[in-house]
Amino acid sequence: MDDNSHPRTKTPPEPKTVVPSADETHPHYRRMTPAYRARKAVVRDMWIYAGLVICLLPLAAQIVTLAALGFLSLSILDNEAEL
Repeated sequence: MDDNSHPRTKTPPEPKTVVPSADETHPHYRRMTPAYRARKAVVRDMWIYAGLVICLLPLAAQIVTLAALGFLSLSILDNEAEL
């Protein structure tokens, strides 16, 4: 019996960075690229940290912070400047 026959010794499949069926003509191709996923992770972390800070702010500052954070998130995710 070989070493890979036991379920616990099998190696997991390699993670894929881009969906294999997506080509550059796909409408959502840019959201499947590694660069976009990295920017999305930055935005996600930014929202988490800001959410923790927002808990300590008064209501007016919370509203301003959320509006600014929403604008900043869209600015980071938009890649028109890279084209």
